[in-house]
Amino acid sequence: MNLKKKVVGVAATVGLVGSMFAMAAPSASAVTIGTCSGIQFVGKIVPPLASGGAPTATVIGAKTAKTGTRAWGVGFSFMQTATGVGSCTLGANTFNDVAAGAKLAGVVSCDSALVSPSLYPANGKLGLKYAAGAASTQGYIRIAGFDPGPGPDVITVTGIVTKGGGVGASIGGEVYFDPVLQAAAAGDGGGPTLKKGYYFDNSQVALACGSGGNAIGTVWGGDGTSLLGSNATGLTLDF
Repeated sequence: MNLKKKVVGVAATVGLVGSMFAMAAPSASAVTIGTCSGIQFVGKIVPPLASGGAPTATVIGAKTAKTGTRAWGVGFSFMQTATGVGSCTLGANTFNDVAAGAKLAGVVSCDSALVSPSLYPANGKLGLKYAAGAASTQGYIRIAGFDPGPGPDVITVTGIVTKGGGVGASIGGEVYFDPVLQAAAAGDGGGPTLKKGYYFDNSQVALACGSGGNAIGTVWGGDGTSLLGSNATGLTLDF
């Protein structure tokens, strides 16, 4: 799939993944003991993914978007408003006050065609807090690939729970990553955005990062419907 010929919220996705890394299929005998959904987050990429697609040693810090934070979809066609929490079911218990955070590091590119020995998939810590902050699930994850089935901005993650609820379980599932800009004033980008709200970087549609388009330093992510209209399933915990 040549993403340079597609709508390119995707360039960020492929960059974070690295096209040289394949997705692994789950075990046929895996038993799902937990699921998480409804999580929306803002991610900062420091330094940003280089506009020309050069491999970039970078750190991705992501945390749950604050309640009421707005994000506009591609072409300002629709708007999402963050609830500030997600929902996780672990065994027989469901928690509806989940806050997520992650910090990943790697050598990545937003050029989908790039094959380089310097590329290294973004990986690091994931944390989920719930039960009014009294309980948590912590683990390590890495970006394992991107799934063009639901949409070109949907990535697959894999990992393991190391502490808290579900310890020892494998982490899997999908989230979306969309390149966004933050409005400095109402009307930024030509749309009805409010100050400090986010909107899909519409310049990526015509000229992708990796093809000389804007560098990507901020992403809006999560599960459910992406800003590009794709659908990501969320996270699962399996034994």
